[in-house]
Amino acid sequence: MITARIFIPVILATLTGLPLSGFGSEDPDTSEPTPGISLTTACLNGQTVATLRNTGEAMHETGLFEVVFADGTRDTLLIKAEAGASVSCQVSNVHGGYTVTNQKLGLTATADDCLLDTFGDLLARFDLGSLIPSPLGSQDMAVCTYTIFIKNFKYDAPTFEFVRTGGNLVLKYVFRKVRGDVEATGSSWACADIDGSFRVAAIVSETAIIINEGGTPEVSLGTTKTSVQGLEVNIAGGLGFVADWILEFFQDTLTTKISRAIEGELNALAGSDLSSLVIVRSGCGEAE
Repeated sequence: MITARIFIPVILATLTGLPLSGFGSEDPDTSEPTPGISLTTACLNGQTVATLRNTGEAMHETGLFEVVFADGTRDTLLIKAEAGASVSCQVSNVHGGYTVTNQKLGLTATADDCLLDTFGDLLARFDLGSLIPSPLGSQDMAVCTYTIFIKNFKYDAPTFEFVRTGGNLVLKYVFRKVRGDVEATGSSWACADIDGSFRVAAIVSETAIIINEGGTPEVSLGTTKTSVQGLEVNIAGGLGFVADWILEFFQDTLTTKISRAIEGELNALAGSDLSSLVIVRSGCGEAE
């Protein structure tokens, strides 16, 4: 949060020919007041708010504030604060962070990508390992029944990216270097146990945010699609059915579980209607 304050400079009498306060006569009816105005920005539950505060005398005219977003999109806010009042504006958060400026007043403030932080925080509560059952399953092989387990399941810290392209928004969660060991235990002493390992380059989950601008913008969650990239399974002894089990689990079962889990977290965050979180159009409230 950055605060900018205005100070209207006193113009030297030697340059203007006008008397200065305290150094000669001054017409109180025509002198301009010096309002103490500040401009701040803040993130509030994913929304970005710009607030103009006036601790001095009333502004003589409405100020035009230019907003430049991270993706190059521009917007304007018209704000006028009376004496001792403040005005808060809800700024669109679909274009990333922004800088808001009023050159005439000498005010500038910047805002972070609040929506990015809100959706990214989902990963702090997401445990990929909790989606893997133990045992993974079982398979009959001749006179043996093998029970399959995944052990030492690990992955690098997941990342989040808010993809903004052509007016579309996509939430992209990536789990990299997913790895672990595979154990298949036989049902009797005649059935030798099997072990191996697996490695996945990345598991990528993408959720679309659907925006219908219309008269009143509507924002909703689209479907979540999850894919597995670069899956390798190595099983000792050449028993292919265990590798097939792992491949099927990651490509079908686990991807479905991840998609449903992420959709559940997003719905818990803001519900299926995201209009109160994803702000398409900027607007200012009444003076307070």
